[in-house]
Amino acid sequence: MEGNRTPLLREGTTLDANYLASLKRHQVKYIYIEDANSEDVKVEDVIYEETRVLANAVMSEILSKNPPMLTKSNLLEIQKISRMIVSDIKEYKPRVTIELWNLKTMKDYLFLHSVNVAVISVMMGWRMNLNNQELEELCLGVLLHDVGKVTVADNIHNKPGVLSEEEFREMQQHPVRGFGFLRDRGAFSPVVWSVAHQHHEKFDGSGYPKGRRGKEIHQYSRIAMVADVFDALTSDRPYKTGWAFHKVLQHMQTTMTEKLDAQVLKTFVSLIPLYPRGAAVRLSTGEMGMVVENAQGNYHRPIVRVIVDRFGRGLEANECWEIDLSKETEVTIVE
Repeated sequence: MEGNRTPLLREGTTLDANYLASLKRHQVKYIYIEDANSEDVKVEDVIYEETRVLANAVMSEILSKNPPMLTKSNLLEIQKISRMIVSDIKEYKPRVTIELWNLKTMKDYLFLHSVNVAVISVMMGWRMNLNNQELEELCLGVLLHDVGKVTVADNIHNKPGVLSEEEFREMQQHPVRGFGFLRDRGAFSPVVWSVAHQHHEKFDGSGYPKGRRGKEIHQYSRIAMVADVFDALTSDRPYKTGWAFHKVLQHMQTTMTEKLDAQVLKTFVSLIPLYPRGAAVRLSTGEMGMVVENAQGNYHRPIVRVIVDRFGRGLEANECWEIDLSKETEVTIVE
């Protein structure tokens, strides 16, 4: 353990009492474990570990100070990271879906959120046939979309309740300030700056800071907003508990349809399994299991491995069985 940072738990680490206590202290609620029932269920990131570790480190350095640390050196690093993320995702394209990964602590939310939103945005951009240069520009913009938030006081950014009008006005300044930071430092190009400026603009004109609507909002920002909403809603924050994937998708497809670009939202939905691999679920039969696979094009009806029978008895590995919900249509996931 280094300072106050969460210890890095690599694959194969045995969780002793000290590790468990540290995870609780750092508010890490979920981790993947390996046992006989799940040893063949691999939850893979869509980018390499080396890429994510480097991206997290650089974004942490930039977003840890006010004003943000936008030096020539770390801007070059961000350019390198953007190329790595695009390359990783294009290499992974045979199975591009978003699973559970990189579970965030509240303390590290800002920089981990920036990297997650960039990865999701590039996945959508790739599906929308953006070319390499466009994908790299998109990634640069989204990695830097929240640089203005470093100017917002912690007691506002992490307030456990509803913001006052004055606090919300202060929060609304972060896109303007982020745009200013990037423009003043000549950080890449105006389309990169525009993501910082426009990622809270909504398709129906109800967003901020300028109330832009429709195609007045740059395509990169329309992509970033969908990714930003998803990652924010699935994350724990001081004022709320993160929602499950299926709840977020339902919210985005019902109450937010006028606020989001329809094409971007449709692309996003095509990437998201309602119940990610490795997730624990309760079935309508009373049994409990884990999601072991999501068939492409049928992400709402996964294959579930039953590990607890309807009487509550935990099953040994040789007693487990799998249910393909795309075929067993009378069985549903209830929780």
